[in-house]
Amino acid sequence: MRTTVHLLIASLMILAACQKDKFQDSFETPSKLLVSIRENDQLITVFKYDYLNRLIQVDRYSSGNLVCISQFLKYNSQNRLISNTYGEYIETYGYNNSGRLVVIILHFKSAIDGYEWEQKTELQYRKGRIYKGIIFSRDGVESSHIYYKYDSKGNTIERTEYSVSPDYKGMIMSQFKYTYDDKINPHFFSSSPFWDVCQVDIVQGNNPTYFYYYNICMSMFPPQYEFAYDYDNTGLPIKEYRKRLQEFGGSSVFEYEYIDRKK
Repeated sequence: MRTTVHLLIASLMILAACQKDKFQDSFETPSKLLVSIRENDQLITVFKYDYLNRLIQVDRYSSGNLVCISQFLKYNSQNRLISNTYGEYIETYGYNNSGRLVVIILHFKSAIDGYEWEQKTELQYRKGRIYKGIIFSRDGVESSHIYYKYDSKGNTIERTEYSVSPDYKGMIMSQFKYTYDDKINPHFFSSSPFWDVCQVDIVQGNNPTYFYYYNICMSMFPPQYEFAYDYDNTGLPIKEYRKRLQEFGGSSVFEYEYIDRKK
């Protein structure tokens, strides 16, 4: 009888652990597709989609309506993002049998002299979410570890990279911090207001209301931003009010334009 009770308790514990490992966010799919962003009435970004409503190209504009850089995205037959090309960089993505992103490979090749390098990041999961990333140097040696924190909805609120190199072990190499509203984020994936680089390992189902970024190579104070929004009747942001904090403060207004999804 005692053995049976112990087996029952063990089974319940395993079941509870499995349930905890299947965290599912409750983010809504945007009812419309974001097609352009204007900053202070100047066009800065255009988004293009395929017939399956998948984002396939992002064009970023400089002054004079000239495209300064384009980003191209490709998918496999399971509709999973497999590559992201921007300028001299290509990111490729690998998935496990469950469809979880587990490998990010960043490849750089200079258009000037052909110099190239590659960096791999392996992602580990806990309770259904990324909790650790292992970055390997260009020589294939572990160079740093990334740790992630989330809010109750599943948004990434912190991403901190620590060095594991013997001379710098435990030193923070980079750090992102966020807070969020409770509305629908129309962006396909995370991007930093500091340099517009997309980051597929950061989850942002809601719109950021605060952003902080630190990098060990910085020669200035870490930039911080606050965001506020106007929304349409479906909960999508149509205007973003962005304010940079600290001594180099400033503010901008961004306007979002949408189209209906293809049926």
